[in-house]
Amino acid sequence: MLYYEQIREARLAANLTISDVSRLTGIPRYQYKAFEDGTWNVTMTRLEKILDVIPNLPPLQMGKATLVTTRPELLEVHATVSALCATIDVLQAAAHQAKVMLEQKLKSPLIVEGRDPDVDPELIRKLTEEANRGKAVKNAPPKATAARRRVRNSQ
Repeated sequence: MLYYEQIREARLAANLTISDVSRLTGIPRYQYKAFEDGTWNVTMTRLEKILDVIPNLPPLQMGKATLVTTRPELLEVHATVSALCATIDVLQAAAHQAKVMLEQKLKSPLIVEGRDPDVDPELIRKLTEEANRGKAVKNAPPKATAARRRVRNSQ
């Protein structure tokens, strides 16, 4: 396997996009893509940058030279970030589910009559007040500015 193919495999395994690597290395996206396609020869300086941002890259054999990443701690950081992203996804899904459930509860006739034991009536009152306050602000007439007052006063 050629070294640029190994780099592509490692990038995909690390869930990094071409744009991610481009942004992290400062290499223009089209040049990095051409490098991974094998149609662009990378300089050693840029290859070092690529090796520094792809955490799970195995040692690359290029002729008699072996290239290795100097930042193995990136693998741990990447794993932590991936775990955080997964947690955020779970929390977003739970928040969406709670929102849907609350919207369904708000439409329920039991709440209107105040007989739903699962819902805190104080919370419903606060939410209703906030919703009504938002409607009142939207429907409020524009405030008279000093220029409008002068026009009215001069008439």
